[in-house]
Amino acid sequence: MSENPLPVTAYKDRMFIHLFSDKNRLLQLYNAVRGTHYENPEDIDVNTLENVLFMNMKNDLSFAFHEELSLYEHQSSMNPNMPLRGLLYIARLYEKLTKGLGIYSTRLIPLPNPNFVVFYNGLEEMPPECIMRLSDAYQIPSETPLLDFQVRIININYKENMEFLDKCPILKEYSYFVDLVRNYRQSLPLQEAIRQAIIKSKENNVLKDYLEQHGSEVENMLMTEYSREMDIAVNRREAEEDGELKGRIESIFILLSDYKIPKMLERRIRAEKDTELLNKWMKAAAKASSLQEFRELAGLTQTR
Repeated sequence: MSENPLPVTAYKDRMFIHLFSDKNRLLQLYNAVRGTHYENPEDIDVNTLENVLFMNMKNDLSFAFHEELSLYEHQSSMNPNMPLRGLLYIARLYEKLTKGLGIYSTRLIPLPNPNFVVFYNGLEEMPPECIMRLSDAYQIPSETPLLDFQVRIININYKENMEFLDKCPILKEYSYFVDLVRNYRQSLPLQEAIRQAIIKSKENNVLKDYLEQHGSEVENMLMTEYSREMDIAVNRREAEEDGELKGRIESIFILLSDYKIPKMLERRIRAEKDTELLNKWMKAAAKASSLQEFRELAGLTQTR
């Protein structure tokens, strides 16, 4: 099986994108998605846009094939704005494909049909397949929107969508490998979990040729991929916690809105990060019939 990886640049590919940058594997994936049986991978014209990154990594692959313009994206988290992102990406591809063809002429320019597919393997529970539409975001709903764009989302988690995975053996092996990494991560550090998954996969003849040729790259890609996903998860959790704190603080001020709050007391309340203490102050604010009573109940008599 020939290897045709994308050029090495300053960014890193996700393993999924690196694996399916090979046209033979990409054709197998396309046939599974479209229910076709094409055999010549050289008919595929890869036209992935440069500088379109997620967490500083390439997670998309676009190509023209048999009058279709396909955009394949790998995601481990759901995002309601995927239809909008896909539309903007496809629009850039159309602009690239029609450059110099005279879009203001009287001659109709034929366009390949757009086909946007997201391959999802996150931990959030998802059905085997679902559709997201751009029109879902419209402020005025319409049954027949004048412009719409849809995204087909395919769950590729191992054992979650075996009917689809069986149509693409390479994708099934990839899903098995990712599942192995996750299982090993429950008891091993990330790097060791990846190494053990590589060893186990080769023993079971799973992605064996690919891992023997790109084992060190796979380890590097997954270390980067998982580390950045953990960073995003931590940042999201911190943002949620920060939002909860701000919500409690604003609730206190709403409950005390009948009183003139001294600046020092306001700064003291806004600076608090302890959730339990803020809950105590909320109860005090709800119970108090005066600002002085709030201070006494909340233990803030020293703050003027």
